[in-house]
Amino acid sequence: MRTVTAAFFVAIFAVGGVYLTPDLKTPSEWVSWAQLLIAALIFWRATMPLAAAGIIGLWVLALRDYDLFHLLDYLALGVAVAGYLIPASLDNDAWRKHRFEVLRWGVAIALMWSSLEKFAYPNWFYPLVEEKPFLTFGMPRDVFIPMAGVAEFTMGFGLIWTPLVRQLSAIALFIIFNAAVYPFGRIDPSATL
Repeated sequence: MRTVTAAFFVAIFAVGGVYLTPDLKTPSEWVSWAQLLIAALIFWRATMPLAAAGIIGLWVLALRDYDLFHLLDYLALGVAVAGYLIPASLDNDAWRKHRFEVLRWGVAIALMWSSLEKFAYPNWFYPLVEEKPFLTFGMPRDVFIPMAGVAEFTMGFGLIWTPLVRQLSAIALFIIFNAAVYPFGRIDPSATL
């Protein structure tokens, strides 16, 4: 998990000019360097809390430029990853065992929140459907977008359900997000849901 997170922050550093994700642009050059520093801090237990603080700090800074409504989409990226790093850095096994639970809940909440946007603001997704019409499987966009919202909410909610449902939801999300790499590139697989 730490290696993948560090690789992500190195990739975001390479993109440059963004807070935590390519969707959140910033003119500040130091933000990219902070993300490279976060990637370096993740590898040692003693510095993992600093990496977590850096992630939370960037998320809070992004609040200055973007509204909370928009940043709730990145709750998993900002808060849940930091929430994973803090217990992962502890020697106390009673706290350390909850690191994946924090991450799972953060991802679930972010997915469920993102799904609600498909009902409240379906017009936000019209350009995506028009640009990539194969996503709808031939359905009208006004039918497909709410169906995608239901699927996203269901898989997010599935991450906090029973152990079997959590595993099935995780497998489905893994397949969907990996399948999104080809049509959407390595930058934004979350655009598929």
